[in-house]
Amino acid sequence: MIKMVVNNSKKESKWVLLVSMNPGGPNGGSATQYFTGNFDGHHFMSDNEKTRWIDYGKDNYAGVTFSGIPENDGRCISIGWMSNWQYATSVPTKPWRSAMTFPRQLNLEKGRDEYNIISNPIDEIEQLRERKITLNPFIASGNKDLTKEVPFGLSPIEIIADFSLPQTGFANEFGFELTNSKGENIIVGYSNQTNKFKIDRLNSGKNDFSKDFSGIQYSGELKPEKIISMHIIIDLASIELFGQSGRVAMTDIFFPNEVFNCLRAYCKGGSVKCDRVTIYKLNNIWDSIINKQKSGIPE
Repeated sequence: MIKMVVNNSKKESKWVLLVSMNPGGPNGGSATQYFTGNFDGHHFMSDNEKTRWIDYGKDNYAGVTFSGIPENDGRCISIGWMSNWQYATSVPTKPWRSAMTFPRQLNLEKGRDEYNIISNPIDEIEQLRERKITLNPFIASGNKDLTKEVPFGLSPIEIIADFSLPQTGFANEFGFELTNSKGENIIVGYSNQTNKFKIDRLNSGKNDFSKDFSGIQYSGELKPEKIISMHIIIDLASIELFGQSGRVAMTDIFFPNEVFNCLRAYCKGGSVKCDRVTIYKLNNIWDSIINKQKSGIPE
């Protein structure tokens, strides 16, 4: 349980209870709920009438928050286990299994009738950015290959994108797709028909090690908006999505038989405008630490 200041109501704070549960996740298996409320030192009294989730993907569980953060910093930083007990002991990796999510800053915001956790990568991700590509705005209808625009490869990278919908003829679904020469893919997108984000790993590579692995994960339903934002971190075997400025988080792992080396923007049924697409090549975290140590920069 953690006490958090309400960002858009600075004089107010709430207690937040995190509950890691297995099974029972929104897309099956392991996941983490959160509840806001009041705590008198003995009893927690929840405000919530409906269940909310820290992450709607299948692979963010048992997250922990850090204590001892300096008061002048004041952030609530969380990191989760990037797997799911439905298949954690059988994923096709060696000699180790599992990794951790990228550290996330959790903020609490007050809505009309409830308090909501906002989740985004910590600002220190900027220290990992090696190169930056900014694409000119474009209209997507069908598929647009972006591979040549990203000369430094697709893992690890960070994508920050804003999509706007025309008043008529807007797309039913849009987002990004990673593919390889074997025809495998991972898709992260948004549906205007359901008002939900999704990650599709049906055809992402090795998935026969568990009947519960292959599938499509969906977020909770959002209110319709004219601008859809996606902040995505992609590594060799994981994807982390932060939608609508962190109002939605989704984390999924995958195991392609060949590295994903093609990126495209996709659009189904209509068109969508990509107002902003910025792509960063991310340095290896361990390389960054070693380079700092060599240069004498304190951690």
